[in-house]
Amino acid sequence: MSRVHYCNAMLTGAAQSITDKLQRVLNAAACIVTGTSKYNGSLSHLLYVKLHWFDVPQRVHYKLYTTIHRCLRNKAPQYLVDCCTPVSDIASRQQLRSASCHQLFMQ
Repeated sequence: MSRVHYCNAMLTGAAQSITDKLQRVLNAAACIVTGTSKYNGSLSHLLYVKLHWFDVPQRVHYKLYTTIHRCLRNKAPQYLVDCCTPVSDIASRQQLRSASCHQLFMQ
């Protein structure tokens, strides 16, 4: 499971064929953990309700949003914090509509 979660924020916008392969690995892990067959119709129920696991695209978004949140709270490594700057903090962009929309300027 740690390998499925490792660097999955890099998969943002990746082709569905890549995330489908990881989803199959996740489903196989769920079958091993719960002792069910891969043809069990309630596999998605096992993932969400019993194991509290997200599907691969949801995991990717969660990891990305968590990393951005940590950057904004200065709890991430400094090289990441330096990359995420709110538009409202940049003097030349404070009058733009994006400054009031809480958007980020990625350097």
